[in-house]
Amino acid sequence: MSDSSARPVDSKTPRVLLRAIPLSLSSAIVALLLFGWLAEEVLEPGTTRFDDSVRALALEEVLLPAVLIFLTSFCPKQAL
Repeated sequence: MSDSSARPVDSKTPRVLLRAIPLSLSSAIVALLLFGWLAEEVLEPGTTRFDDSVRALALEEVLLPAVLIFLTSFCPKQAL
């Protein structure tokens, strides 16, 4: 008895796999190298200084208005 839902194997399938496997392996290697480089860059002092200054600026500009909006919108008036 033959299964009608089974797809016949054509001659392209092995060729596609022969291209896909090396391509995916090389993509994974490139991603790992990029992640390793990025992790190394994050630990440098210049990056930490830049991150601290941007974070301080963002907190200074955003935190107080966000807290005020939260308090006036979500907290009951008795809590204020």
